[in-house]
Amino acid sequence: MLLLEVLCGVALGFVLGLIPNIHINLIGYVFSLFGVFVFFKENFYFFFSLCVSQTLTSIIPSFIFYTQTQDVLFSPFLGQTPATPSETKALLLLSFLSFLLGGIFSVLFLPFFYLLFLLFSDFYFLIFLILLLSLIFLIFQEKENSFRLIVLAIIIFSGTLGVFTLKFNFFFKEPLIPCVFGLFALPSILLILFSGEKEGNFKSKVVQEIMCFKQIVYLSFLGTLFSSTIAIFPSLSPGLAMTFANTFKENKSSKETVVLFSSILSSVLLIYFFLAVVFNKSRIGFISFLQINNILPKVVFADVLQLAFVFLIVVGLTVTLAYFCLDSIFIELNKLDKKTVLFFVLMFSLFIVFVFSGMGGLFLVVVSGGIGFLPIVYNKNRLALMSYLILPTILFFV
Repeated sequence: MLLLEVLCGVALGFVLGLIPNIHINLIGYVFSLFGVFVFFKENFYFFFSLCVSQTLTSIIPSFIFYTQTQDVLFSPFLGQTPATPSETKALLLLSFLSFLLGGIFSVLFLPFFYLLFLLFSDFYFLIFLILLLSLIFLIFQEKENSFRLIVLAIIIFSGTLGVFTLKFNFFFKEPLIPCVFGLFALPSILLILFSGEKEGNFKSKVVQEIMCFKQIVYLSFLGTLFSSTIAIFPSLSPGLAMTFANTFKENKSSKETVVLFSSILSSVLLIYFFLAVVFNKSRIGFISFLQINNILPKVVFADVLQLAFVFLIVVGLTVTLAYFCLDSIFIELNKLDKKTVLFFVLMFSLFIVFVFSGMGGLFLVVVSGGIGFLPIVYNKNRLALMSYLILPTILFFV
């Protein structure tokens, strides 16, 4: 039965992951709308496998459609020069390898993460200080004062939105989905929809970079280390783990970025589920849905070992499936008109927002979308938008 759950979860997650700009949290809302959690109430490993597989597979359309999913981990690819199909495939294969390494390292890191969480999770002043320093770090990443003021403005605007909608729940029902969609996904979709880029019109050729396996292993280890540390603190995006890890890189090449990003993306998934089943802490919305519907199991030590073992199987199956299907995926996805696909994704997402949040939710999409365009217009780090979550959390500790 466990194997069947895993296989079904991987298969469904793989298909859903190929839809651009569909985040796993949105899948959770859809499942909730149609009562799927009720019918599969005891199938934790089905949802676990689906979440892991969907999240990892979503990197494929993010490359092909030159856009990001709602997950801010994709922000390093914003504005990245589009590569030719062969170059894109090479980057994806590198990403698949990094998924495997990040998964292996995350399993080895679980005892280390367990000790870190026990030592630091109850030091609320430390959490407050780390969150505050993270915002300061994002501001002072910029070298010029004018650019720092722009990042500060982005933090203030998005943080204020978070305070009114999350901390005070001001006038709005279920504000998280419209705000997250508006801040991160909507600007990317609109950029593609209203761009003048023609299909197959690639920009300048990406500079060839050579990476040895030792570099890939080191960067994957580094990504897992930072994702483990960041996951201790609520509201901190794994994208910050990548930003911090970047300071240890020799250069900011696209291949190194892909390795770091991919190892963080895979490792943080296991860490988030480990947090949920061991400490009852939720870091992403999909896990919250599992908690609300009492799908998360009560764990003993053997269950943690099983979770880690199944995680490696799911990552391995997803990577294997992606590897052997990559050519076919490229052919089929490139047959589609990107703007038409993204238009339907946009309409579907707005429909889900309306169902869960009403007209107020659509208003929030417009407001958050305007804020989400600020870092794009001024070419700044989109992680500053995470102040939408960070500022309300800081105020919680004040």
